[in-house]
Amino acid sequence: MPTHVQGSNERLPPSFFAMSTTVQASVRYSIRVSVVRCGFLRQNEKVETVFLYLPKTRPPVLPPPSWHSYAAGSSDAKPPIESPEDRCAKEWKVVSMSGKGDLDIRLCFLKPLVYQAGSSIPFTITVFSPAASTHILSDLVISSAQVSLVKRIEVNVHGRVHTQEQVLGLGVLRKPESPAVSRETVRIANGVISGGREHGEVSWGLEGLVQVKYAIRVDIKPSVSLDGVIPTCHYQQPIELTTHSADDPESALVGPALGITRRL
Repeated sequence: MPTHVQGSNERLPPSFFAMSTTVQASVRYSIRVSVVRCGFLRQNEKVETVFLYLPKTRPPVLPPPSWHSYAAGSSDAKPPIESPEDRCAKEWKVVSMSGKGDLDIRLCFLKPLVYQAGSSIPFTITVFSPAASTHILSDLVISSAQVSLVKRIEVNVHGRVHTQEQVLGLGVLRKPESPAVSRETVRIANGVISGGREHGEVSWGLEGLVQVKYAIRVDIKPSVSLDGVIPTCHYQQPIELTTHSADDPESALVGPALGITRRL
């Protein structure tokens, strides 16, 4: 069976069905067998059957060796406490959220931003503040952070994009800590978020028709009593999810990804 769209580099999407109050979309596969009989008054016959196509996918590269130490953020193993500058050298993507005053809020996500569904996805929130300040404000910023994994389905109908979102999981943050040496007041909180159901999520898209996307969404929303003291910030990091991991053996990629069937 072919694995790519004819005349394109796009991979064939899995069997799919989604419905909302305004739109319905599906991807169906079928095998059609036609029997054409020659001769006068001989009836042609056609048989068609629908089947599920559930391809297994995996990230293009292995995760860095430090993956397991960072992904252990919700277990007894303690991940390293490092500044964003140090993490840049370890294949992390570092982004800045808009802070307030002297506050500088940064997020770290482990590259290549492609993760196995169901795995623990590590991330970090770092807050920089002037050396003269205390940890209290930085810790309040981190405690106000809400981190979630969001699935987004986009269906394009005559140029109008209909969207449907679902929150698949919430992030868990460790207690903020400080690096051993720093000229500023730096507070770092390691965290993890589950990448949805194991083997049950996969990123894919048909340009101009249907897209299934995933993102890690970070919202810093202070309570009413802290409004004006803590900044309100929002950032959304697009990621990709695969059914399997990069270090799975080839034998594990044989056969259908049955976990996807629960989404049909």
